[in-house]
Amino acid sequence: MGTFYRELTIFDLITVGETNSDVVAYVRQGTHTNAAAVTPQATGTGNGTGAAPESNFVLSRQTATVKAITHFEAAAREALADAGQMRTLLETFGRYGLNEEAEDQIVAGDGVGDNFTGILSDGSVTSQAWDTNLITTTRKARTKVRFTGKARANGYLLHPNDWEDLDLLQDNEARYFFGG
Repeated sequence: MGTFYRELTIFDLITVGETNSDVVAYVRQGTHTNAAAVTPQATGTGNGTGAAPESNFVLSRQTATVKAITHFEAAAREALADAGQMRTLLETFGRYGLNEEAEDQIVAGDGVGDNFTGILSDGSVTSQAWDTNLITTTRKARTKVRFTGKARANGYLLHPNDWEDLDLLQDNEARYFFGG
């Protein structure tokens, strides 16, 4: 790819699959309660001792309509004369265009019409408010994912301007924290 294209990385962070249907059903986990506790060992049946506390979590069945991201490239007959080269260009730049739009939809789709409901529009996504500076905010976000979401953060989604700010952070002796 040339330098005119941004790096696409969202697909490195999500699971991608295939379907032969126009509607996909999936399960979304909602609230959960962990009631695990040390309990006395039962000494007999039906005597009420050793009863385990009940934990629960709420699952809801969700459905989503499969969306299509498409485009085409018009080509002159002369350009098609070298079919191998043309196929390479169409596959390379065509696939990039599709993936770029898919990433945009995954992040910022508003769910209106045929748009995806993206991460920024999904009301169930935990967010971290700005706190002091970029390093503090991203660290607090990581803690929130670990503590509240009980998961491990496997990536950060930053606007290029925020990434630049992070890259250019310096200590009090003008040394870059992250290489500059």
